Amino acid sequence: MAAAAYAVSDVLLLGRHTDPDQHPALRGLEQVDKPLMPLLSMAPASTRQLTTGALLGVHATPLYLAAAWHIHQGLAPAGPRASPDRTPPR
Repeated sequence: MAAAAYAVSDVLLLGRHTDPDQHPALRGLEQVDKPLMPLLSMAPASTRQLTTGALLGVHATPLYLAAAWHIHQGLAPAGPRASPDRTPPR
């Protein structure tokens, strides 16, 4: 569930292609900052879309932490009582 929320959040934040012709302030940045180009895709998005994407990602983080805790508990050693391979001490 957390992974799906993160995916939707990323699509809302970075799911559009930016056309530098529509945004004159972005002209010339394609050659200067290649690593920052994905961030420029947020320029044509509405404030509501950016806010929804950001908040969805933030609110999905506790779900990831809960899932990590459950995995940690599931991988923990079971102890001598729950382990079927061990014979009880005499």
